[in-house]
Amino acid sequence: MVSNSSKTKLRRIHKKAKQGRDRKRKLERQGSTPKFPIHPEGGKASTAAKKPAAAKKPKPAAASKPAAASKPAADKKADTAG
Repeated sequence: MVSNSSKTKLRRIHKKAKQGRDRKRKLERQGSTPKFPIHPEGGKASTAAKKPAAAKKPKPAAASKPAAASKPAADKKADTAG
């Protein structure tokens, strides 16, 4: 005859092995989440739906100002004070 402590230990082992078995089986059959694109082409999914990729126009290079032409307001005051 098996002792009570042996029965208890075996029950605990079997219970631990059985925990989550149904959930895991369901996940294997059905999957956990639906399949959807994580990174669609063109950035965000909402942006890609609004603007087609062919509609993008490159910016003209001549429109940018040189960095040396602009001075901060504090420097202009110091130059005019003389």
